[in-house]
Amino acid sequence: MDAVLATHGMYYVCLQVDGFNPDALSGVVKDTRFEQRLMGAGHFHARAQRIVFDGFSLDCGTYSLPVFANGSFGEGVIGLALATHCDVPMWLNGTQVKAGQLMVFTEDRELAVRTISPLWQWTVLLAPRALLQAAIHARLNREISIPERGWHLCAPAADANARLRRAVHHALKQAARWNASTSLTDACLLGDYLLDAFIGALARGSREESAVASSVRELRHEIVVRRAEAFLGDYGDEPFRSAALEVALGMSERQLERVFQDVYGVSPRRWHQVARLNEACRILLHEPTARVTDAALRSGFTHLGRFSRDYGALFGETPSATRMY
Repeated sequence: MDAVLATHGMYYVCLQVDGFNPDALSGVVKDTRFEQRLMGAGHFHARAQRIVFDGFSLDCGTYSLPVFANGSFGEGVIGLALATHCDVPMWLNGTQVKAGQLMVFTEDRELAVRTISPLWQWTVLLAPRALLQAAIHARLNREISIPERGWHLCAPAADANARLRRAVHHALKQAARWNASTSLTDACLLGDYLLDAFIGALARGSREESAVASSVRELRHEIVVRRAEAFLGDYGDEPFRSAALEVALGMSERQLERVFQDVYGVSPRRWHQVARLNEACRILLHEPTARVTDAALRSGFTHLGRFSRDYGALFGETPSATRMY
């Protein structure tokens, strides 16, 4: 890395994750922690790239299988995000979001996202509100209203924000070439180019009406996620009991089925099983002394043969293979 860039805290980094590893994925967005759970079956691979400029950052990820992620962006920053590729709209906080549709998240905004496409590519730019507003005013000579709380989904662009997606691709390609001969001026120009593209997309998206305030449906889905994840913490290592989940979430069995299909894309029973399998994966990855039997029993599986079969179907490898990482 160029010492001049390093002095200004500017750098590019790329992370390859072969096989699902929730801890490795938890920090794929700068200064954040997202709890991630594998939802689609098969061998998982991810590529995460990060560019840190003077005052703001860009993170981009490519996932090979559907996941469910829950968390919030870092303190004191606005998040501008979009899916640069997803064949099927993703679910985010109770709302379907199409590829190329720009999202604006206020400081510390919690979010829960579920992907459906086998291949999902996402991009997040994080910047302090003051820096972003100053950049907007300098480029447009006017302000763009950024919500004080919650999140805003910009109206879909006719071209799915093709210019912005090209700018992101170009910035990643150029930053990957940074070396000792890269000048501070060139690196700053690349950052300005990227920021211009995001501001242009934000300006276009703000011209159309879109739901800024949290809807009743969105709030209901957020409550479901919080209570469901709390239920896992209390009863995740026990056999699934629909009645207990109904009480914890205050819903009937029919309501549970409908809401879980919307939020998680699976039935409550399957959600519980997938969550327990993900917990077993975490134990095998990060507790070297834990045996496969230990991981199974601690995750609520008493039939070891069935556990190994279900684990292999979800992660594309045996529990023993995961333990060897």
